[in-house]
Amino acid sequence: MKKTIFGISPFLVQVLAIVLNFNSLLQGSTATGMNVTISLLYFAFWICFIPAMKRYNAYRGFLASLVFWGLVLLTALLTLTVNIFDIDLPMLVPFTTLFLAPTYGVRIEQLSNMAALSIIAIIAIVYIVYCAVEAKRVKRN
Repeated sequence: MKKTIFGISPFLVQVLAIVLNFNSLLQGSTATGMNVTISLLYFAFWICFIPAMKRYNAYRGFLASLVFWGLVLLTALLTLTVNIFDIDLPMLVPFTTLFLAPTYGVRIEQLSNMAALSIIAIIAIVYIVYCAVEAKRVKRN
């Protein structure tokens, strides 16, 4: 049962956050209060989910989270590069939808798109480091 919850809950949260933030992402508008709330709840889920994996010594969960947040980081950095150099890269759109739509609430009016992407990249790095440390700890035990 625990494996099912650990396997399904991140997927469900990801899909729900994408669906709820997709319209704003598609329009390219600044984040609304709803988008900010969705993104905060998304980050809160991950803040709670990672210690839960720690409690159950879920090594594969840490590895999956490590890969997932690595893809978030890569997508954020590629999107940042595309914005800086004004490159047209349509093949990045599906990755942006999958990995950055849940974090769309970071794009509040006071922040530039580049600042928001930088914040997302920093958050991803924090998750990556934490998951790597915990995966190593769990594997040793």
